[in-house]
Amino acid sequence: MKSFENLLFVVFVVGSISAMPQIGTRNDANTDSELQQLKGRIENLYSVVSQLEMKVLSVGTTQPVTCPKGYTEFQGSCYMFVNTLMNWADAQRNCQASNGNLVSIQSAAEQDFLTSYALANSAQFPGNGFWTGGFDQGAKGLFKWVANNKLYQTDGDFLGWDYFDGGHAQGGQDCMALWKSRGYLWHDYECHGKVHSICEINEL
Repeated sequence: MKSFENLLFVVFVVGSISAMPQIGTRNDANTDSELQQLKGRIENLYSVVSQLEMKVLSVGTTQPVTCPKGYTEFQGSCYMFVNTLMNWADAQRNCQASNGNLVSIQSAAEQDFLTSYALANSAQFPGNGFWTGGFDQGAKGLFKWVANNKLYQTDGDFLGWDYFDGGHAQGGQDCMALWKSRGYLWHDYECHGKVHSICEINEL
């Protein structure tokens, strides 16, 4: 904050100096007019500095997201990587017990965060992968996120399917996991299978 205040002071001084009349180049008849112009410019600089100060203060008062114990924060949401192997339904109930849901992946940045965390902590998660909130029960081949029941194979949605899987649900494979052997890309899998899971809380 101190360095920012110093910068504002420099801006103010430079602006004031540049606004001052050049001594010796003006006659006395113009002095009053030039002083009035200088006064107006200084007042404008004060206004600019005041507005910048307000912006800095508003940024400084933004409250950071505080995640529950065991969760990791990323872009305003909290994530917990669950070591216990569970089927999809049990994994979702486990997330709901903490007021969350299985993760809904909305962007490439979020996918990269989840992948990086899983790779960095792979020794803690020896299973085949992680359950996400994706499922297609009741709508074969049309996957939804359990958190909002929204289809996510529409134009503009981020898709992280493995090229060799493609998101086409095979018989009995109605739930979506990040598959370890495929670099944690998306795979459909039998919902009764047991893998790790990722819980997400996005409203604290």
